[in-house]
Amino acid sequence: MATHRTQPRALSTPLPDRRSTSSSPIAQSAAADAVQLALQIAQRLDEKQAEDIAVLDVSGPLVIADVFVVATVGSTRQAQALA
Repeated sequence: MATHRTQPRALSTPLPDRRSTSSSPIAQSAAADAVQLALQIAQRLDEKQAEDIAVLDVSGPLVIADVFVVATVGSTRQAQALA
């Protein structure tokens, strides 16, 4: 029985950047607005004693969002109040 050796494959292949380098002014404005909104949300979370607040730029890998805001809370009740 012959064995065939193949080249090792990468576990994942990076996708090409979905945003062109010459994006329209409208797209740039929308992205800037999304970042401003995310920073305002992060500030409100901080005011409500959320911890480990992170604002993540996901505009490259995701099409559905430009920014994620993630935070840690101390209880289910606090999470429901912040949602």
